[in-house]
Parts: sequence; structure tokens; C-alpha cells
Amino acid sequence: MKKEFIYIIVSMAIIACRNANVTEIKPYAQNLAESAEALQVKDQYPSMELVTDKAIHLPVMEESTDNVTNIKTNIHYLPLETTEECLIGHIDKLVSDDSCLFVFDQTNQSILRFSQKDGSFLNKIGSKGRGPGEFIEVIDVSLNRKKKEICLIDFSLFKLMFFDYNGRLIQEKPLYYVYNGMEFLDNRIILHTGFNENTMAPSVNNNRLVLAEMDQTPLCVGFAFPENLKANFHHGVRHDFVTCDGDVYYNHVLSDTIWQIKEDGICEAKYVIKFPNRDNLYNEEDFKNITDNDFEERQKSTPHYQNNFIITKDFVKVSAFDENHSQKLLYCISTGHRTNNLFHKIFGKPTDIGTIEFTLNDETFVDVIQPFEILKDFQFYKNNFNEMQYTNFLNTQLTEEERQLLNNMTEEDNPILMIMDIEPF
Repeated sequence: MKKEFIYIIVSMAIIACRNANVTEIKPYAQNLAESAEALQVKDQYPSMELVTDKAIHLPVMEESTDNVTNIKTNIHYLPLETTEECLIGHIDKLVSDDSCLFVFDQTNQSILRFSQKDGSFLNKIGSKGRGPGEFIEVIDVSLNRKKKEICLIDFSLFKLMFFDYNGRLIQEKPLYYVYNGMEFLDNRIILHTGFNENTMAPSVNNNRLVLAEMDQTPLCVGFAFPENLKANFHHGVRHDFVTCDGDVYYNHVLSDTIWQIKEDGICEAKYVIKFPNRDNLYNEEDFKNITDNDFEERQKSTPHYQNNFIITKDFVKVSAFDENHSQKLLYCISTGHRTNNLFHKIFGKPTDIGTIEFTLNDETFVDVIQPFEILKDFQFYKNNFNEMQYTNFLNTQLTEEERQLLNNMTEEDNPILMIMDIEPF
């Protein structure tokens, strides 16, 4: 893989540094404008410094050369309490700290806190409405683990809301420019603007990433895109950021590189997904002119990385796809070993690690299991097995924990979290 193609995104992130004028931008939210001061920003900010010489290659779509055997895993389940107050439609984001976890259900516009010990419901964060501590359209949530606060971005009221873990409103801040993702990094924040217009704040317009002070004052920007690209290309990734152990990682939809963003404005290329017999799927010209049709056709015909990765303290998991199948690679950070043949059983059904989207405490993988799907499978088994076969299946293919959960399960139950702890190999 040619180096200039591996890190082609570098050329897209360079923004000229020069002495700049200072201007003021007012907050979007009119209901907060009277109490909020205008934010002073420069007309231009320096680009994030991109370091590309330390990346680790993660080969996919080929057999592992490591003789990895006897991978030890420990699986247990955490059923989330089901009451009318805490019903979950879909888990769009799961974040955790200490002994609790937060579920963000974007469809139902609810942020719920549960106990890690037994899955009991603890409290809600905010509620629908237009008053203090209320929201219309939350598009992202993030944790400030240092301060034990959870932050909500309301895209309709253009405000940030900060709550303590018990759901008490601490403060509200207006948005001075538009972004749809945010993560805390030490004493600063990282913002993802996507394809949103920020013409009222030219210094951050056409930049996907903004490293900012806590008050949203930009410090540096990166991963810019040309103006005309917004008219032709609209693809993004489901989760812009992945956090682990205080570090924040970012992945661009047109790049095979996973970047670590640091508090001093350095973006370090940490991992590059490498495919056999081809260079980068996208070149420098694509970053200027690719269209939705070009993007979709290329991914149909060429093995590709679909920007799906998870990082824990011990592992990196990535997924690759082609027109015939998908492959998941698990990389052990401490040893450099990798495997693409890791399967586990959920209620007797073989499943690979590709279904896993979340982590718990940056240490274990978390898969979301829907009780109605489990019950549907077991109704099929009942219809197609005789009584002896069905009993034998329960006794031999399910663990004791799974049998107990199955006996008490109903279709209306909230999701069950399958927690998988994998020992480094």
C-alpha cells in the first residue's frame, strides 16, 4: 500500500495558518441568547497536526498467520429492568462509568441510567419539552468521567445540557456553531460537524473535527472537505468517535485509518486496515469529487472497511465486507496477535463478534440481545423438535444462567446485555 494513499486524508486536513482577525458569533438558541455572551473566535485556526509514521497495520480478508488457539472467554448476562418508565426501543449508544451505565435510545428520545450490578433502573436524564433540563431532539450523549457529568446535544433547541449522574440539571449552554457529535478529552472537547453548514462561524465551516475549549472556543480544526462535496456526497459513519480509557479515536468514512485525537491537537494514525492485493479504496481526487453513486458502486465490487470498529484496553475489533461475506478481525494490543475466527454462543446459537457494538468500562465487549428474538427462536425449536429433543437442547446447549433467563423472559422485556470478557492471547 502506497504511503501517500494510506494517509491520503492528510492532504485534506491541512488548513493554512495565518494571523487572523477576531470576530463574535452569537448563540443559536434564542431562549438562551439573553443570558449567554457571544463567543469570540478567529477567522482561521491552525490545522490539527497529523502523525502518520507509527500506525499498526491490521490485515483483513486473509487468513490469520498467528496460531491462536484456546482463546479464553467469560460470558454473563445483564438483563435491564423493564418498567413503563424505562422502556427501551433501541440502544443507539451505551456508555458506562463506575457502577452504572447509560442507554441512549434516539428513536424514543430517552437517556436511561441502569446499575451494572443487577441491571436495575436508576433514573432518567432530562425529559421532552422546551424548559430547563428538557429537550426536543437529542442527537448525542457523552460522559465527562472526571466531573461525573453527562452531556446531551439538543439539535432542535441548539443547546448543551449538563446533568449529574442522578439526573440533576447542572447547567445549559447554547451552541455557537452546529455539530452532531462530542466527546470529552481531558480538559477539552472534540466536536464533529459532519456536513452541517457553519457559515456564521467561517473558521469551523467545512471542517469535520474541531478541538475546542470547554466553552466551545475552537483551538484547531481538521479533516476539511471541499464545498462542492456536500452537494454530491452524504455518507457518514454511525458513530463518529470511539473512546477508551480517556482516549478518543476517529474514523473518516473515506479512509482506512483510525486516528487518535490528542489534547494538544495532534492526530496520530493508530491503525490502518490493510486489504490484500489493493491500495486504498479512495484516492486524493475522491476526497474532492466522489458522489454517492460512485461510493456505493465501489463498495459493491471491492472488499472494503465499513468504519465499524471497537477499542478496549486489550483489543481492537474491525469489520470488513465484500459482496459475498463479511469478516471480523480481533487484534490483541499487548501481543500483536490477531484472529478472525472468534465465535460465541448466545442461547445455543453460534454468533461471531461482528454483532458486538459496545463495550463496558473499556474492558469487556457488550452485545445487545432482544428477548422477543430469543423467544421467537425457541418457539421455532419447540415446533420442530419433539419433547425429548427440545429438553436435550436446553440441557446441553444452554448454560444454567441462560435457562433461568429463558424461564422468566417475556417478549416485552427490555434488552439483555451479553457481556464478554476475553483474555489477551
